[in-house]
Amino acid sequence: MMRIAIIGAGMAGVSLAKALVNHADVTVFEKARGVGGRMATRYQDQFSFDHGAPFFTQRSERFAMSLAAAKDAGVITSWQPNVVNLSLSPSAEIKVVKSGYEPVWLAQPKMTQWAKWQLAQLQSPAGSMQATGHGAEQAASEKKPVGFSIRMATRVAKLVRYGEQWQLFSIDDENLGCYDWVVSTAPVEQTRELLYPLLPERPFDSAEIVGCFSLMLGFEPNQAITECSWDVAYCDHPIIERLIWNHRKPNRDSGLSLVVNAQNSWSQTHIDQPEEWVVEQILAAIKALFPAAAQKTSYMRLQRWRYAQVSQAMKAGKTQWHEQGFYCHVEKRLAVCADWCLSGRVESAFLSAQGLADKLLSDLAQHADRASKAAPSAYLKG
Repeated sequence: MMRIAIIGAGMAGVSLAKALVNHADVTVFEKARGVGGRMATRYQDQFSFDHGAPFFTQRSERFAMSLAAAKDAGVITSWQPNVVNLSLSPSAEIKVVKSGYEPVWLAQPKMTQWAKWQLAQLQSPAGSMQATGHGAEQAASEKKPVGFSIRMATRVAKLVRYGEQWQLFSIDDENLGCYDWVVSTAPVEQTRELLYPLLPERPFDSAEIVGCFSLMLGFEPNQAITECSWDVAYCDHPIIERLIWNHRKPNRDSGLSLVVNAQNSWSQTHIDQPEEWVVEQILAAIKALFPAAAQKTSYMRLQRWRYAQVSQAMKAGKTQWHEQGFYCHVEKRLAVCADWCLSGRVESAFLSAQGLADKLLSDLAQHADRASKAAPSAYLKG
């Protein structure tokens, strides 16, 4: 059975592993201590914050089928938020313009739950999921996937050709084993760092990802916030892009909690500024837009996402190995799928993984057919 290494346990990596696990021996390497990538939730005291992707949408039929299974399992739910446009006029008067908004989707009770549930679908009746590395996070099930393992807190730093396979090494120079295929689902900068020394071209130069600051604010109960008429506010402001009341989402057992997403352009410009300065600028902007949220907080924390939003997706057709939504160098057996291969949405990560899975399954079938024809006869005529 072919061995495939997948780098990253976000939506793309988990979706790809699920698609391939019955056809190959799959190992996922995740540098963090938890799965889900930017589908992340932070808990502190009585508060919870979806400080990465706050929700996601569905456009394609293929994604809809995946959502239906997760919804039936109670892992995701839809949400129809009350959305407004919030702006500050030249006269310094706040203008609130209500707008319609399509239903969105949430994992529940936290955003990481969908990735955990998908990993649990890889289980078989025997054993328990193999999760290793410091701070390893166990899957929801106590069963062991067939041909599947995951290593948490393990960053793949180097690939070395070893015969017809790739030998992987961690950032600590630990030998992580040999694999027939290596797939990166990591952010574009990390993918370039890992794969460019091994490729004759620079296939990912067209893709660009910018950063984002997310400020998490927790409040004691107060009337001004409790009676706030909106759930999500999109802001016409140079610093603030969006305000989201996290406690108003379905099945979020949380105190009054607000997630503030800064504008990507502003975040990227100031991505290396000291945390205290960034927080000061964001709080001043919030005070101008929505004074009730600028009062004293019970909890405050800043998340600095260096790779948050796709400003330009990878261009298909640049080389013969480029496909629509993924990259697959069949001769070298190196591949890439990620949200930045398409449009940057959660659905983009899923569709990129599904496209690559279709390509790899075709290659695996051809490899199995060649191996079958090359195998010696089960018996000899005499």
